[in-house]
Amino acid sequence: MRMRSRINLTIDPKIAHRAKQYAKREKTSLSAIVEEYLDTRTKGNQSEANRSLTFTEKWKGTMTLKSGETDDRLNKLKEKYG
Repeated sequence: MRMRSRINLTIDPKIAHRAKQYAKREKTSLSAIVEEYLDTRTKGNQSEANRSLTFTEKWKGTMTLKSGETDDRLNKLKEKYG
């Protein structure tokens, strides 16, 4: 078993609430989400880790339509870009 370090974070209560809801929906822990994020941001090329994510990188896969809902703009983009 690998060692774990405990850290304290201070964040806006609204963000904390949303993050806990997200973790529950994803069936994971908030600690696992934070650890994955920090691991991604800090490993590899240091300049790469310090760059800001593009809009697409940040939001890819996080926005979904409700069942049965359609979006004409989304359909046009899918036709254009696949």
